[in-house]
Amino acid sequence: MTYKYRFLQKTALIILLPPLASNFFGCIRSPLRTVNQEGVYEYRSLHSSDGIGKFYIGREIAKVMEHSEMLWLERLDRQRQERPDLAMNSVENLQPVLGTATHPNLPVSSLVLGLRVDAHHEFEWPREMMERAVQSLKPDGRVVWVEYRGENPLIPLTGLHKMTKKQVKQEMAAVGLPWRSTDNGLPNQDLMVFFRANALANLNFVKE
Repeated sequence: MTYKYRFLQKTALIILLPPLASNFFGCIRSPLRTVNQEGVYEYRSLHSSDGIGKFYIGREIAKVMEHSEMLWLERLDRQRQERPDLAMNSVENLQPVLGTATHPNLPVSSLVLGLRVDAHHEFEWPREMMERAVQSLKPDGRVVWVEYRGENPLIPLTGLHKMTKKQVKQEMAAVGLPWRSTDNGLPNQDLMVFFRANALANLNFVKE
């Protein structure tokens, strides 16, 4: 009986091994990285649980924050911790415009200033969004970028929901917006200014 039992165990193993081996070697054959035809985005099967597996200029695009993060977003001490009023106190006459995942739907050459606040790291198509945002700028237009500091590990956000100044500059340069200056007055965020080559640099920000 003992010999027969061991034989059945070995038989079962022989039956189970081929599909297991097939799946295993199939995983090895499948590419871990692919690049889209335009060479703009890279897709990786091994990636952060906070990201979507899509990479742009070396940065993984973050998942959009969902309703489960609402309590953190609307926490009572956010005003004291982040001082959003310092960045938004001069913003007025707002008019909502519904965009898409690839287009902000703003009229061409209509904006003097585009303000981007803690959003770009979640855009699924960041190159396309910024290229069309640049088209919406007037010849002397500029983009002001407010983003959590990726260099600061003490800010209570996962890495993909923050961006370093170096990364921001690279992504803006890719769409033809050179960096002009940075304001470091916000507690947790950088306020960076980018402008078209012929824009006047008349904002009084602290340069790096």
